[in-house]
Amino acid sequence: MSQLCAIPTCKYKSSALCRCCNKNVCIDHMKEHNDLRKSELNSLNDETIILNDQFKTFDIDKLIKDSREILEKWKDDCHKIINCYYEQKCQELERFFNKKIDHYRKEINQTQTTIIDSIHKEKFTQKNLESLKSTIYDIKQEINKIKEKGLQIDIRPFTLDNHAISIKDSKPNAFNINSLILSSPYHTIECIDG
Repeated sequence: MSQLCAIPTCKYKSSALCRCCNKNVCIDHMKEHNDLRKSELNSLNDETIILNDQFKTFDIDKLIKDSREILEKWKDDCHKIINCYYEQKCQELERFFNKKIDHYRKEINQTQTTIIDSIHKEKFTQKNLESLKSTIYDIKQEINKIKEKGLQIDIRPFTLDNHAISIKDSKPNAFNINSLILSSPYHTIECIDG
Protein backbone atom coordinates (compact mmCIF):
# COMPACT_ATOMS: atom_id res chain seq x y z
CA MET A 1 0.00 0.00 0.00
CA SER A 2 1.52 3.31 -1.05
CA GLN A 3 1.71 6.35 1.20
CA LEU A 4 0.14 9.71 0.61
CA CYS A 5 2.29 12.76 -0.07
CA ALA A 6 3.76 14.11 3.18
CA ILE A 7 2.46 17.61 2.40
CA PRO A 8 -0.69 17.83 4.60
CA THR A 9 -2.87 19.58 1.99
CA CYS A 10 -1.96 17.13 -0.81
CA LYS A 11 -4.10 14.03 -1.57
CA TYR A 12 -1.78 12.44 -4.16
CA LYS A 13 0.29 9.35 -3.57
CA SER A 14 3.94 9.80 -2.74
CA SER A 15 6.35 8.79 -5.48
CA ALA A 16 9.81 9.59 -4.09
CA LEU A 17 11.77 10.52 -0.99
CA CYS A 18 12.76 14.19 -1.10
CA ARG A 19 16.39 14.56 -0.04
CA CYS A 20 15.75 18.16 0.94
CA CYS A 21 13.14 17.55 3.62
CA ASN A 22 13.60 13.77 3.92
CA LYS A 23 9.88 13.13 3.39
CA ASN A 24 7.93 11.07 0.88
CA VAL A 25 6.23 13.45 -1.56
CA CYS A 26 4.29 13.34 -4.81
CA ILE A 27 5.79 14.24 -8.19
CA ASP A 28 4.34 17.78 -8.13
CA HIS A 29 5.80 18.55 -4.71
CA MET A 30 9.10 16.89 -5.69
CA LYS A 31 9.24 19.27 -8.68
CA GLU A 32 8.33 22.17 -6.37
CA HIS A 33 11.14 21.21 -3.96
CA ASN A 34 13.58 20.85 -6.87
CA ASP A 35 12.56 24.25 -8.23
CA LEU A 36 13.03 25.76 -4.76
CA ARG A 37 16.52 24.21 -4.48
CA LYS A 38 17.42 25.40 -7.98
CA SER A 39 16.27 28.88 -7.05
CA GLU A 40 18.41 28.80 -3.89
CA LEU A 41 21.40 27.49 -5.87
CA ASN A 42 20.93 30.23 -8.47
CA SER A 43 20.84 32.77 -5.66
CA LEU A 44 24.03 31.30 -4.19
CA ASN A 45 25.63 31.36 -7.64
CA ASP A 46 24.73 35.06 -7.94
CA GLU A 47 26.39 35.67 -4.56
CA THR A 48 29.57 33.89 -5.69
CA ILE A 49 29.63 36.05 -8.83
CA ILE A 50 29.35 39.16 -6.63
CA LEU A 51 32.14 37.87 -4.37
CA ASN A 52 34.32 37.14 -7.38
CA ASP A 53 33.69 40.66 -8.69
CA GLN A 54 34.74 42.02 -5.30
CA PHE A 55 38.06 40.16 -5.62
CA LYS A 56 38.57 41.72 -9.03
CA THR A 57 38.19 45.21 -7.57
CA PHE A 58 40.62 44.67 -4.67
CA ASP A 59 43.44 47.19 -4.50
CA ILE A 60 46.17 44.82 -3.37
CA ASP A 61 48.59 47.63 -2.55
CA LYS A 62 46.00 49.20 -0.26
CA LEU A 63 45.13 45.87 1.39
CA ILE A 64 48.73 44.99 2.19
CA LYS A 65 49.86 48.53 3.04
CA ASP A 66 49.95 47.92 6.81
CA SER A 67 51.79 44.63 6.38
CA ARG A 68 54.32 46.27 4.08
CA GLU A 69 54.85 49.00 6.66
CA ILE A 70 55.61 46.29 9.24
CA LEU A 71 58.11 44.69 6.83
CA GLU A 72 59.64 48.09 6.08
CA LYS A 73 60.06 48.78 9.81
CA TRP A 74 61.66 45.35 10.26
CA LYS A 75 64.08 46.10 7.39
CA ASP A 76 64.97 49.51 8.87
CA ASP A 77 65.49 47.97 12.31
CA CYS A 78 67.77 45.31 10.78
CA HIS A 79 69.76 48.00 8.98
CA LYS A 80 70.13 49.88 12.27
CA ILE A 81 71.38 46.72 13.99
CA ILE A 82 73.86 46.05 11.18
CA ASN A 83 75.03 49.69 11.16
CA CYS A 84 75.47 49.64 14.94
CA TYR A 85 77.42 46.37 14.72
CA TYR A 86 79.54 47.84 11.92
CA GLU A 87 80.32 50.94 14.03
CA GLN A 88 81.26 48.75 17.00
CA LYS A 89 83.64 46.73 14.84
CA CYS A 90 85.17 49.91 13.37
CA GLN A 91 85.85 51.18 16.90
CA GLU A 92 87.22 47.78 17.89
CA LEU A 93 89.51 47.84 14.83
CA GLU A 94 90.76 51.31 15.72
CA ARG A 95 91.38 50.31 19.37
CA PHE A 96 93.18 47.14 18.29
CA PHE A 97 95.38 49.03 15.81
CA ASN A 98 96.17 51.80 18.34
CA LYS A 99 97.03 49.21 20.97
CA LYS A 100 99.39 47.48 18.54
CA ILE A 101 101.03 50.79 17.52
CA ASP A 102 101.35 51.81 21.21
CA HIS A 103 103.05 48.49 21.92
CA TYR A 104 105.64 49.09 19.17
CA ARG A 105 106.14 52.71 20.28
CA LYS A 106 106.88 51.49 23.81
CA GLU A 107 109.35 48.96 22.43
CA ILE A 108 111.02 51.65 20.31
CA ASN A 109 111.15 54.07 23.28
CA GLN A 110 112.54 51.39 25.54
CA THR A 111 115.16 50.45 22.93
CA GLN A 112 116.05 54.11 22.42
CA THR A 113 116.38 54.62 26.19
CA THR A 114 118.67 51.60 26.37
CA ILE A 115 120.79 52.97 23.49
CA ILE A 116 121.06 56.46 25.07
CA ASP A 117 121.94 54.98 28.47
CA SER A 118 124.59 52.79 26.87
CA ILE A 119 126.06 55.79 25.03
CA HIS A 120 126.19 57.95 28.21
CA LYS A 121 127.54 55.25 30.42
CA GLU A 122 129.77 53.91 27.70
CA LYS A 123 128.68 50.47 28.76
CA PHE A 124 127.91 48.42 25.74
CA THR A 125 129.26 45.19 24.49
CA GLN A 126 129.08 43.55 21.13
CA LYS A 127 126.39 41.27 22.55
CA ASN A 128 124.30 44.30 23.66
CA LEU A 129 124.83 45.90 20.27
CA GLU A 130 123.67 42.76 18.42
CA SER A 131 120.65 42.48 20.71
CA LEU A 132 119.65 46.09 20.00
CA LYS A 133 120.11 45.58 16.26
CA SER A 134 117.94 42.48 16.41
CA THR A 135 115.21 44.30 18.36
CA ILE A 136 115.20 47.21 15.88
CA TYR A 137 115.13 44.78 12.95
CA ASP A 138 112.12 42.92 14.46
CA ILE A 139 110.24 46.19 15.03
CA LYS A 140 110.95 47.28 11.42
CA GLN A 141 109.64 43.93 10.16
CA GLU A 142 106.43 44.27 12.18
CA ILE A 143 105.86 47.85 11.00
CA ASN A 144 106.45 46.84 7.36
CA LYS A 145 104.08 43.90 7.76
CA ILE A 146 101.36 46.24 9.08
CA LYS A 147 101.98 48.70 6.23
CA GLU A 148 101.82 46.00 3.56
CA LYS A 149 99.10 43.72 4.85
CA GLY A 150 97.24 45.72 7.45
CA LEU A 151 95.38 43.66 9.99
CA GLN A 152 93.64 40.37 9.41
CA ILE A 153 89.89 40.55 9.67
CA ASP A 154 87.89 37.33 9.49
CA ILE A 155 84.34 37.97 8.32
CA ARG A 156 81.72 35.29 7.99
CA PRO A 157 79.01 35.92 5.40
CA PHE A 158 75.77 37.31 6.78
CA THR A 159 73.14 34.60 6.89
CA LEU A 160 69.45 35.26 7.11
CA ASP A 161 67.10 32.67 8.49
CA ASN A 162 64.45 32.11 5.80
CA HIS A 163 61.96 31.50 8.59
CA ALA A 164 62.59 34.87 10.25
CA ILE A 165 59.40 36.16 8.65
CA SER A 166 56.34 34.05 8.00
CA ILE A 167 53.25 35.23 6.20
CA LYS A 168 49.97 33.57 7.06
CA ASP A 169 46.29 34.23 7.42
CA SER A 170 45.36 36.16 10.55
CA LYS A 171 42.46 33.72 11.15
CA PRO A 172 43.62 30.44 9.59
CA ASN A 173 40.44 28.44 10.30
CA ALA A 174 37.90 31.17 9.67
CA PHE A 175 37.07 30.08 6.13
CA ASN A 176 37.52 26.54 4.88
CA ILE A 177 36.35 26.17 1.29
CA ASN A 178 36.70 22.37 1.41
CA SER A 179 33.92 22.08 3.96
CA LEU A 180 31.60 24.13 1.74
CA ILE A 181 31.90 22.14 -1.48
CA LEU A 182 28.67 20.39 -2.33
CA SER A 183 28.77 16.63 -2.28
CA SER A 184 27.83 14.63 -5.34
CA PRO A 185 24.21 13.43 -5.53
CA TYR A 186 23.38 10.24 -3.68
CA HIS A 187 20.55 9.27 -6.03
CA THR A 188 19.06 10.94 -9.10
CA ILE A 189 15.30 10.79 -9.67
CA GLU A 190 13.95 11.32 -13.15
CA CYS A 191 10.85 13.49 -13.17
CA ILE A 192 8.34 13.26 -16.00
CA ASP A 193 7.00 16.64 -17.11
CA GLY A 194 3.26 16.90 -17.31
